[in-house]
Amino acid sequence: MSVEEFKDGLNPKPTLLITHNDHSVSISLALIGSKVEGIQLNDPGCVFKTCPLYSSLLESLHSNIRHL
Repeated sequence: MSVEEFKDGLNPKPTLLITHNDHSVSISLALIGSKVEGIQLNDPGCVFKTCPLYSSLLESLHSNIRHL
């Protein structure tokens, strides 16, 4: 992930994040995407094996995630 650094913080750049078909990675990266505009996950559906309602839960938090 590309990040612009400032004295008082960081500004992550929009990017495609790779989940490696790992539900725990996808869940973690989705949380980043809920706060950073323009973050996309290549396989967000892999979370369904452990949490079938995860995308609905994120949407209920007004997530910024854009799925491919």
